[in-house]
Parts: sequence; C-alpha cells; structure tokens
Amino acid sequence: MAGVGRRIMERFIAFCVSVVLVVGALPTSAFGKPAGTPWKDWFVRGRLADDDAIRLEDDFFAAVNRDAILAYNADPFGPASPYEERENQIADQMAELIATDEKKAGGAANDHVTHDLACLRTLYQLYADWDARDKDGIEPVEAILDRLSDIHTLDELTDWYCSDDARLSMAWHADMESTSFTARGISLFVLSAYNEVDGEAAGSYAVKAYAPEYNLAAFCWSDSAVYTGGEVDVYQLQELRDAATNVDEAYLVLRSLGFSKRDAKDIAFDAALLEDHIESALEEKSTGEDAAAFVLDTESLTHAELKARCKGGFPLDRIIDAYGYADAAAYEIDGSSWLDAMNTLYVEENLDLFVSHALVSIALESSMLLDSDVYDAAQVADGDRYISDELREAAAEGSDGSDEVNYDEATDEQLALWERRDACSFAREAAPTSYAKVYAQHFYDEQTSRDVEAMVRSYLEHYEKMLAREDWISQKTRTAAIEKLRALRVKVGHPKAWPNTAGLEVRSRAEGGTLFSETRRVAANDLEQELYLLHHPDEGEYWYDCMDVNARYDQATNSVIVGMGILGGAYWPEDGSYEERLAGLGTTVGHEISHAFDDQGAYFDKNGGYEQWWTSGDLKAFQDRVERVQKCFGAIDPIGSGCYDGAEVSGEAIADMGGLKVTMLVAGERPSFDYDAFFRAYAKSWVSVMSLADATDLLANDTHPLDRDRVNVPVRELDEFFDTYDVTKGDGMWLDPAERVSVW
Repeated sequence: MAGVGRRIMERFIAFCVSVVLVVGALPTSAFGKPAGTPWKDWFVRGRLADDDAIRLEDDFFAAVNRDAILAYNADPFGPASPYEERENQIADQMAELIATDEKKAGGAANDHVTHDLACLRTLYQLYADWDARDKDGIEPVEAILDRLSDIHTLDELTDWYCSDDARLSMAWHADMESTSFTARGISLFVLSAYNEVDGEAAGSYAVKAYAPEYNLAAFCWSDSAVYTGGEVDVYQLQELRDAATNVDEAYLVLRSLGFSKRDAKDIAFDAALLEDHIESALEEKSTGEDAAAFVLDTESLTHAELKARCKGGFPLDRIIDAYGYADAAAYEIDGSSWLDAMNTLYVEENLDLFVSHALVSIALESSMLLDSDVYDAAQVADGDRYISDELREAAAEGSDGSDEVNYDEATDEQLALWERRDACSFAREAAPTSYAKVYAQHFYDEQTSRDVEAMVRSYLEHYEKMLAREDWISQKTRTAAIEKLRALRVKVGHPKAWPNTAGLEVRSRAEGGTLFSETRRVAANDLEQELYLLHHPDEGEYWYDCMDVNARYDQATNSVIVGMGILGGAYWPEDGSYEERLAGLGTTVGHEISHAFDDQGAYFDKNGGYEQWWTSGDLKAFQDRVERVQKCFGAIDPIGSGCYDGAEVSGEAIADMGGLKVTMLVAGERPSFDYDAFFRAYAKSWVSVMSLADATDLLANDTHPLDRDRVNVPVRELDEFFDTYDVTKGDGMWLDPAERVSVW
C-alpha cells in the first residue's frame, strides 16, 4: 500500500491548484443567481428578520411559515422542521420508556414485548456507558483489523468476504444502510433480498445486487473531470468536499485505531483510489449510450449464470452463497457494467486497494461502537487538511457565517437531552424490529392504520381517474399504467406478523457484553430471521423502516410503504382536520404512488421488472414532459450558489406535482373542502430552517428539491391555488398556464 496514497495526494494537490486558477472567473451559471428566480432564501438560518414583509401572493412558503421560521431562528438548538419535531417526539417517548428502571416500567409477566424492551434497554445502557467503552478501548475490533492486515492473496481476501466477520460488517445489507453503525461504513456491493417474485418462481425470493454510492471516489478526480468547458460545477465542488471529509474521517479513525500516520494515509487514499477505478469503468461504459438504458442496465440471472459471470473475477457468487442466498429464484444484477468492472479489477495487482477498502469500512463502522477517542476522531473530520483555502471559499461562496450555530453554548440540560435521544436512536437502529414492536404496543393506535389504509384506497381510485383523463397518452399505454396501479401493493403502520425476536439475546456489561459485540449479535439475529422469513413469508414480515418519518415507493415490488413513524405530528395530527391530514399525509401518499410513473418508475412494469410497456410515441411525449420539469428546476437558484441539476431532482419533483394533483381530485369530491386550510397546512408541513452549509450540501447531493421549492413550485401547477388566493400576473407566485410543467 505504501506509495500509492502519496501519488493520489500529488494528483489531488494538482487538482486543487487548477481549480483555484479558475474560481476567480466563475460564470454566473455556477455561482450567480439567475434572473427570474422569484423567491428569497428565507429558510436559511438568520436570513429572515422581524421587519421583513412577505406577501402570500409573492412567496407562499415564507408567508405562511413566517412565524415558524422566526421561532426556529430564535432557538438554534431546537428542532428546525416538523420532521425533526416528529423524530424527537418518538425518541422522547421511547427514551423515557427504555431508560426507566425495569422494575418501575411494569408490564404483564406474559407480555411478549417485555423481552424486546429488555434488549433495547441493554443496548441503550451499553451505548451510554462511556466509562466502560473507554475501558474496553479498541480491543473489541482488534482481531478483525489484524486478520485484514494479514491478508496477502486474493484467495485470502475472498475467504474474508465470505466470513461471518464480513457478513456482519461493511454496510453491504440494503435494509441496514440507514443504521448509525453501518451507514458510517462503506461497501463495494449492496445486496437486497425480497419475496413476491412473479412468474414461474412466484412465492420464492430474489436477490438484488448493485453498487452503492461510492463516497470516496471524488477525492481522486482528475482536472478534466471536475469542470467542462472551463466552468466549475457547484455540485462537483460539493461532492469533492464531501469525499475529502470522508477520506479525512477514515484517516483520523485509522489513526485512533493504532495505525501510523503513513499507513493510515495510504490506507485511506488507496480505498478512495479503488472507488475511483470503479467509477471510471462505469463512466466509460456509459459514454455514448442512452442515459436511460445505462441507468436501467439490469440483468436477471440464475445461480449458474451468476457463477459463470463471476468466474475468474469478483467472487460475488461465493459471497452470496456464504451469506445464505444460494437458493434464490433469481439474482438481479442492477448495473451489469458494475459487475464487469469489479471482475476486471479483482486481480492480485489491486489486492492492497481491496484490503484498504475493507479496513476503511471496518474502521468507519466501528467508530460509533468503541471508545471516546475513536468516536471523537470520526466527529472532527472536515476534509480541510486536503483542500486549499481558495477552493474552500469558492465552494462556500456567499456564506457570511451568520448561519453557524455554536453548540458549545448549549446548556447541560440540552446536552443531557441530546445524549438520551442519541442513545435511544442507536437502540432503534441496532434493533429495529424490537424497537418497532415496543413502540407499536405502547404508543401506536391501530385505528390509525385502518384510517390511513382507507385514505390510500381513495388515492388509488382517484389516481386511476387521473390516468384515465390524460389525453397525451394512447389507450394502450393508459391501460398498462392502470394495470400497474391496480397491482400496487400497500403497507401501512407495521408488519401484520412480526419477525420472531424471542431468540434475541443482548448481554449486559456484567454478562461480558460490549457495545461492539452485542451490536453484531443483534445484526446476526436480524439476518438469520430475515433468511428464515424469505423461506417462510407467511410467518412474518421483515420491515426495517416502519419507524422512519417517511413513506416510500419500492420499485422492485411495486409497493407503497407508509410506516408508523410518519403517522403523527404534522403529517397525521391526532386531532387534525380532514384538510390537515390530506395536506400532511395524503399528498405524501400521492407522491409515493407517483413514483410508479416518474422518470424512473415509468420504465418498470407492475411486477417491478424492466419492461417497455409504453408505445414509442407515448414514451417520447413522456420524455418531453420530463424535460420540461428538468428545465423548470434548472432555472431555479435556491441559495445563490447555482441552479438545481434538473435531471437529479426531476423524479421527486414529478412525484410532488403528481401527489398534489391527485389530492385535488380527492378534495374535489368533498363539497365543503377548505382549500385555504389545506394549502396552508401543506406549506407548514414543509417548513424548515437550515444552515447555508446544509442547504448547499442538500442542493449538491439530494435528489429532492429544497423544502421551499417543494411547496412553491408544485402549487403553481394548480388552478385551485390561483382561485383560492387570487394570484395574478406580476405576483411572485404567478405562473402562466402555458408554462405549467406537470407530467401527470
């Protein structure tokens, strides 16, 4: 590994110098605010003042949320959006229950949830006991690091990938990516298994294998990849900063784990170089090809075909078998060019790069689970050691520092509250099924599921009406779209049959457990239960994310999932009106249904398979409408640092517009519907305040528009909005009907 990292560093320094040479003459398309952007960035912390006057007709989002934005500004340590308020509500409810002494917590002796609560309580205590964690130091992970460091051949590396240590590490599991301890890791591959395979294999399960988002690769960009035509791209600059921070974090954590400065740097840089090699191979594959065809580059293989594809290359087939998926009915490779790249790169010459990548993954995963030195090392990384002052200033142009929050000024009470929430959040993420079972019993009203299921059914009926009235698609395409809609599966609340957690054991400190060992014990139990339920789907359902304050559309199974997490707060107010619930949750349901017909979902059929179910003429008309959405957002500069990448946000924008449009159909059948109450509630559900740095990061990396534009842009597509508020030409919210861009 020695020497490779230093060569990357030389490349990186050369890149920084080249960017500095051009930042002085950046075009307005990169950092200027284009003419016609109608709204100010009031959502950036500190930008809205008490004496700022805002007309509803000019900026609906800011006018409705003016008081809330000012309140969020006045309390920099409090929640800054309804999402955070709901997250805190759940965490505080559960933290009080989990942290309560077992004897005082009560509960019937035969309560099947008591066991789950006890496991959560032990995880909570292990996480919060910093004295014990500091006493253990890095010992819990040393054996794994030693084994990786002692790998000298590809065969030994393959054995590692197929081992239990690797199976419980490296963030490879799709449903566990959101957890605090694995999200910090990095992976070269992601596996996701699911039931409901259609056709001859109905009742079996499939395994989807695909590449994750490589978060170190940008660190190795060459000059030519950073800008085109002499222009610096704000998105690429932000991606570069993020990658540099990730590399910096890897270096600092490796140092805290005992690696020398030289070895830590070489390992971190080699891991970045491997990701760069993979991305370079993928870019070569996509050059000159149709973008949609490349994105949808998917193969469905039998086990024998998978084995043949991996022969002499990356041992994905052996890994899949070792992880328990040898009897899947199908193996879906999402991006066959990715597997081709991995096969090409998996050679002895690159052994050190692969080992380094695994070491970085283990180091980052472990950073949340070991002592305070390792934990703190992960928190202080910012990438500044690898970025010049000029480049840093260019990437953050426009910041006056007024949005910075000094967390050192937090009170002891606030710090204690954050620590409780943090420990509770960890317990939730480490043992998601136990956490959800406990929450469902203690805090969830099952009537909510029935009410929401009725709402979803209503939305599906009205979405069918919306599809039926679209005159720009032929009857053949319309029929296929409605067929997909009718096949859409719906999950609400939580699993009807929970996975069995009776065999889960979490050892306390007194019983010999450490946070590292017990976190992995829980992960092993989860994986074993998931494998069992893949073979016995009628006995339970694995649903990791039902506590997320979110809803989602799953393309692989053509499903809409609305979990307990979002069924509260501003999204489903306990005593809320019909209009408020439609604004908070109904539009979200419509949004998720719309993903079945957005710029990605429209290419997949009712079974989740890639199939061309459009006529060629209808597909062209669809693509033209998508392009209009992309151009609309490509003309909006939300924070004065560059416009949206229309292609990146169009899928979510299409879903926002579709969700509101179908909601208008639902509302239209209620004679007394209060449109003013609805639109105000919709705007309030998206109110947020954030730092300029966070807004810049979201603009560069998120596929969603910023919250302001998830309100102001889609409401301008609706006659009902203009009729309600008498918005006219010349107002900031005005949009000529001929300029509307909704796909559906």
